[in-house]
Amino acid sequence: MLLNIAGLSAPIHAALGLGGWMTFTAMGVSYRLLTMFLLSPDDERRTTRLVWWAGAAALTVLGAGVAAFAFGQDWADVVLLAALLPGVASVVLYAFDMRAVYRQRKRKAIELNSAASIPAFAAMVLAILLALALPWTGPSDPMIGALVYLFVFGWLTGLSLAQLYKIVPFLTWLECYGPVMGRVPTPRVQDIVSEKPARRWFCIYYTGVALATLALGAGYPVAFQLASALNLIAILALTVHFFRARRLMDVPEAVRLPNGVAIPHLIYAGGPVPRRSK
Repeated sequence: MLLNIAGLSAPIHAALGLGGWMTFTAMGVSYRLLTMFLLSPDDERRTTRLVWWAGAAALTVLGAGVAAFAFGQDWADVVLLAALLPGVASVVLYAFDMRAVYRQRKRKAIELNSAASIPAFAAMVLAILLALALPWTGPSDPMIGALVYLFVFGWLTGLSLAQLYKIVPFLTWLECYGPVMGRVPTPRVQDIVSEKPARRWFCIYYTGVALATLALGAGYPVAFQLASALNLIAILALTVHFFRARRLMDVPEAVRLPNGVAIPHLIYAGGPVPRRSK
């Protein structure tokens, strides 16, 4: 039976993994992070609860499909169609919630992490629209590949990179400067990163996603490889920005290491790295 479940139809596997675990997690985390970073009202909306219930209904239907397959019933197409309506409803309501979060923000200037999240939301919506169009366009391998790439790298990876750009300096600031705040001059959270060069890398990243998606859909493997190389380069460049944030390399020298502050560990938050005596 376990082998049968492991051999379950690929579309249900993809829907459970990408649409269930990863997307549901990303949606839930984004509610908390974006309201916090944009200084938006944290009140629970009615639509927020509907997002949860609709998404849970879609996952329940997919889970029932797994159980049916384990007992010899291959209802993959029926299960996917049945899960489609609540799944799409959940995404649409989530999109309206995110729009409200941005519109109701108290922080007028949108910082890079929030601005770079917008193309990720657009990629998610576009991927859903492409998925809905598959019955009419035909579910060819190039189209499915383009859809999956757009969803994984445009939506999931794009949102993760955008939020990490704020999470890393925010946690670094709390670790290094939070304990001495009010006693010595400290930088702002945004002083820990350099947004201007990072903005270019986010533009390159999303350009690579768009080009790679088009190349996959049109069946140009060389163009896809070149475009995906742009994604890799941009991810590596943004990783350097995360590294620089952890080493406080972009903090103005006057407030970089006041008394009581030391450079933090690179990977984890804990005891700071001792300062070397000159």
